[in-house]
Amino acid sequence: MPFIAVNCASLKAGLLENELFGHVKGAFTGALDSKDRLLRAADNGTLFIDEIGDMELPVQAMLLRFMETGSFRPLGSNREMSVNTRIVAAINKDIEREVSAGRFRLDFYYRLNVCRVHIPPLRERPEDIPALASFFLERASGARGKGSPSAPRARPP
Repeated sequence: MPFIAVNCASLKAGLLENELFGHVKGAFTGALDSKDRLLRAADNGTLFIDEIGDMELPVQAMLLRFMETGSFRPLGSNREMSVNTRIVAAINKDIEREVSAGRFRLDFYYRLNVCRVHIPPLRERPEDIPALASFFLERASGARGKGSPSAPRARPP
């Protein structure tokens, strides 16, 4: 099934709504064609939303409605579209602080917080550093076609 990722921090204000929900022809200046976007592309799969704490409040409300109903309306359309898309989100901020400061909707937080996985920063788990370093060293050396320092690869004849 599709796995689609989007990073909210990498999109300029106002673009995230179009990236998630798409638009119909003529919805705005320059909308020469209708475009399906990420929710539609992730139909029957998963949409991973990284840095969801950077999502603007109006887009949070639209995504909350989608999560409650399974349907959305592309920008400029009067027709609802239904998709079966799982939402998984990540945030690098203190979400409770964002909610109490009014930068993140409480109802959206409750809807997202079904299964929470907390991964502490690497500085709080230094015992993981050697395994991660080995993994990335092996991966980098394999990408260059070289053997790893600890286990040289046999060369083909």
